[in-house]
Amino acid sequence: MSGVPYDDDLYIGAVFINELFSGRFIKEFYREFPELKSFKKKAVNLPDDKLKQIIDYFEKRKVRCVCIKFHKHKMRKYYTEILDRKNSLRRKKLPGLFSFKEKLLGILYYYLLKQDFVRKNWHYGFEACVESHMNILEVMKVMNNLSHRDSYLIHPRYNNRRIQHMLKFADFVAGAGRRFGIEVMKCYHFVKYFAPEIDVRDSDKVFGINKEAYQLGKEQLIVEQQEQQKHL
Repeated sequence: MSGVPYDDDLYIGAVFINELFSGRFIKEFYREFPELKSFKKKAVNLPDDKLKQIIDYFEKRKVRCVCIKFHKHKMRKYYTEILDRKNSLRRKKLPGLFSFKEKLLGILYYYLLKQDFVRKNWHYGFEACVESHMNILEVMKVMNNLSHRDSYLIHPRYNNRRIQHMLKFADFVAGAGRRFGIEVMKCYHFVKYFAPEIDVRDSDKVFGINKEAYQLGKEQLIVEQQEQQKHL
């Protein structure tokens, strides 16, 4: 992930590759770019032409890559909208939303994986990078709940970019989105860049709004039944 929630626009990158071929691909990548073998090499440190060459290489090798952009102002926008929706269904108003950042990021990570080339009811491993500014376990929990709801069998785990080559490649994909802009990067076929909106169906599930609405409906039904009893 490139960027800090609330402070920056977020760019989240992913590289999709069969684990059976990942070892060979890593070797071939470093034969093409031997100067990038160090884990200290990040997208932010690379010149424009080198970063562009990397994305061109992924495209040439037909490696599926995805990067999503999420504007920083949308974090506060969705926070307000979701909190208002929850409070409209409650007698006792909530002062805030617990783990909002992680839950929203969990939805975005799910959108990162929900691609037309990812098949339902197939098992996929997913490795996420540990970030200092968020609880990655909470993010993975939300992503997993949404994926299993929709029959995407994702098995998440997490690791550090400094010891995992594929996470470094995902950083290149995200960094290119930030550097060049997603409109410029839409020229690719196997490398996909887009800016999603949060589906209300997903936010209602993740933030418990469905349960709030169900409970409110039960309470209203009880009140209506009690009123009917009075008139019998």
